[in-house]
Amino acid sequence: MTVKARSIIRPAIRPAIRPIVISDTAAIVDLETSLFSSALNAQQLTHLLQHQTFFGLVLEIAPKIAPKIVGYVLATHIIDQAEIISFGISPDHQGCGLGDKLLTRCLHDLTAANAHDTVLEVAADNVPALQLYRRHGFQIIGTRPQYYKRPSGSADAVMMKCNL
Repeated sequence: MTVKARSIIRPAIRPAIRPIVISDTAAIVDLETSLFSSALNAQQLTHLLQHQTFFGLVLEIAPKIAPKIVGYVLATHIIDQAEIISFGISPDHQGCGLGDKLLTRCLHDLTAANAHDTVLEVAADNVPALQLYRRHGFQIIGTRPQYYKRPSGSADAVMMKCNL
């Protein structure tokens, strides 16, 4: 008897990407907490949103029916330099191109705002994120050894830069 591999079929996702507003704080904090051990809390995020240098986007699915934030990017933009502080896609929605859409829009908007380059850091063991950033032109510029502390040990932070 032959068993066929069952493929996961995801419904068509029609995402909407828009600037972050203060009412998004709770959803972003919940998502950030589910993704990262060193997540921003609500007070930190609210403070960040109030800065003149802040830039942020959320990615929603089903925006006209029952909007649900499944991705976000938090960044700062000072003069001609941007830094992506945090970037995340809900684990349930990873691997279907939403991160690519969100990063494309982020880099487009930063370029339109006259940013010449963007920097970020990512855990060395986060291979999907490293691949995503490389596809968008990010190059490794350094590492911070044992930067991310985890129950199973630590991981280096890989610092990356993209010329826009």
